[in-house]
Formats: sequence, structure tokens, C-alpha cells
Amino acid sequence: MEDLHQAAITASAGNLFFTANLHKIIVLFNSNNIQAISFKGPALSQAAYADINLRSFSDLDVLVAEENAFKARNLLIANGYSCETQMADDTEEDFLRKENCFAMVNSSNNINIDLHWELTGRYSLVPLYLEDIIERATTIKLVGWQFPTLSVEDNIVCLCIHSSKHCWQPLEGINSIAELIRNTEKINWLKVIEQSNSLRARRIVLLGLLLCHLLFDLELPSQVMAELNEDKRLSKHGEKILRRLTLDPVLQAQDDYSCQFSTLHTCIRDSFPDGITHLCRFLGRILFRPTAKDRQAWPLPSSLTFLYYLYRPLRLGWEWGRRRLRIGD
Repeated sequence: MEDLHQAAITASAGNLFFTANLHKIIVLFNSNNIQAISFKGPALSQAAYADINLRSFSDLDVLVAEENAFKARNLLIANGYSCETQMADDTEEDFLRKENCFAMVNSSNNINIDLHWELTGRYSLVPLYLEDIIERATTIKLVGWQFPTLSVEDNIVCLCIHSSKHCWQPLEGINSIAELIRNTEKINWLKVIEQSNSLRARRIVLLGLLLCHLLFDLELPSQVMAELNEDKRLSKHGEKILRRLTLDPVLQAQDDYSCQFSTLHTCIRDSFPDGITHLCRFLGRILFRPTAKDRQAWPLPSSLTFLYYLYRPLRLGWEWGRRRLRIGD
């Protein structure tokens, strides 16, 4: 109990420190005419649990307009942060289209920031930008400061998409959605469904709501329950996710829902064509697009960088084979 008490104190101090730095960042951006909103992190802690100390987080998530992404990144660099995201050979326009955030870190105070210009990690088939949600954005009070953040409807949709990306791990990701809904007096469920449909992520959001209902007895409106009852395949996926929550790490590693990219991501799309579209995008992005790790492992002159598109699938295949052999052992 003493260890648990000390861990709680340490976590609370860290959360307060992160929140103070978030305030500095929002002020910095506003003073340079950059509109920004905070999501997840302390904003979600307050919205879901009414206390920033009741949820752990290890970084800050800030959303800016796509046109201000590089300006915001340069401001952070000028204020002690470094950018861990490599641009490779992309132009700025290509990079903004292919990626969705800069990973920033301040080594002097161990503050990590994901500086986003797109909200869903490009995991939904339709991107979501600041201009798409800013009119519905709200504010939340954190330790005396007012912070702009997502509306509850946009928050529900984005959290479901984010959790599905990780195959609904960890469990707190589901619980935070349930508590956010439970602790909000009024939710426009029609807007939640409309936003889900516009992002072509209706079944992803419904699966998240189903898990909240099954795991935490969350009461859902009749219109949502009716849609859940009509989709029998979602119930099967929900039951499988619940079963794997009890698996030990070795069994999880052998399960096809165990990694960040699994068959689940294709199966829960709104239509068969959407599933194929997602699969093709995944194969193109993950299997063939070079990363900083590829370039570090095999340095090439600029005239031969096209060879990285051949090298990457070979490297991934080699690493996958070695990992399967370790699991078998």
C-alpha cells in the first residue's frame, strides 16, 4: 500500500507538470497566431474522471491546422524541443499528406508532445482536420486554466478510432470512453453517428460503444443499441476482444488480434470495399514506405534511395520470421 501510495503521488506530480507545460505551449501558439486544441492527456482525464490525477499519461497531444504544422514545430524547436520525426526525402506537402503528427521531445524536462495536424492518425478512411471540428470545439478547466478541447461527440469518435488502432489495448482506453459518456450530461448521439459515417468509421465507433456496454455496463441510447443488435458480426468481434483481454502475453502474441495491425482492422470496416481500401493503404504504407530505421540500417547516396522501397519489405520479412521463431521456441 505504501508503494501504491507513492506511485500515486509521483503520477499526480507528473500530471500537474505536464498540464503546466501544456498551458505554456497553448499560450506560445496563441501568441504566434496559431490556433491549437488539446486532446487526450489531461483534457481526457478531466472530462472522463473529473480529475487530472485519476488517469496516467506520458505525453501531450496538441492539434493545429495543417498550414501551421511546420510553423508550430519550429516554434517548439526554438523553445527547447527537438523533432524525432524524420522527413526522409519528402517535400513538406507530401509529408503533411502522408503523416499526421510530429513527435517532439524536450530532453531537459522529459516532456513529449505529439504535434498533430490530423486527428485520426489517418486510420479512418477520411482524414479529420482542425477546420472540421473547430466550430464544435469546447473548453475545459484544468487546475485553474481554460484549455480548448474536442467536443464530447468528436472525442467519442476519435477515442474509438484510436483504441481500435491498438485492438482495444489497454483496457483503460475502453474505460475512458465509458466514463466520458457516463459523466457527460448531454450527448448529441445523432452527431456521433453522423461524424462516424462521414469518416467511414461507423462500425469502429459502434464496436467501441459495444465494448463499453459489455465491460462496464454502460447504458446506451435505444438508437445505438438497435444498431448494435442489427450487426451480428460486431458482437462476435466484441466477444473475441473480451476473451483475449484475459490471455497471458505469450498467447496474445500468437493471436491475430494481438498486434497494432491485424485482421480486425479490415473486418470492422463499414463495407467490403472499405476493407480492401484500408488493406491496400496499409500494405503501401507499412510494407514499402522507407523509414528512418531503414536509412540508418543501410545508408545510401541520394542517387540510390529508390532501393529503400525494395529493402524495406525484405527487412520486415526477416524481422517477422525471427520473431515467429522466438515465439515458437
